[in-house]
Amino acid sequence: LIHMGLAYSQQYRYNLAMESYLEAKRIAESVNSPRLTSWVYHVIGGLYLEMRNIDLARDFLTRALDIRQKSDNMNDIAASMNSLALVLWLQGELDTALNYLFKALEIEKSADNTDGISRHVTTLVLYIMKKKNMRNHCHTCTWHWR
Repeated sequence: LIHMGLAYSQQYRYNLAMESYLEAKRIAESVNSPRLTSWVYHVIGGLYLEMRNIDLARDFLTRALDIRQKSDNMNDIAASMNSLALVLWLQGELDTALNYLFKALEIEKSADNTDGISRHVTTLVLYIMKKKNMRNHCHTCTWHWR
């Protein structure tokens, strides 16, 4: 069901993707599988992010991260931190987003995951440049910095 939802999402068939994810969520919760439940929450959060429903994206990605932090699967934790960082960035919380990205980078470094390291370093550079540009263009705008 999750893979089916991912395929629907790639086809921009969001209603069908969500139907698949919600059925997967029901099953994951009924069998009491934290790993499966966190994966479903993560993909639902990703779909909401793609649909630009930032509040629901943050809710589901936060739920996924909360579950994943109780496990020892560092790759899943880093993935959730990375996705949540994007949501926080879109909500204007750049400092918190950067914090999550640095934590995800540390996880990737400890696992010696060169692909993950390069992905997070690239993302960090983009965030830092965005933050610098916002400060340079918004000298009197304090509403950007919550």
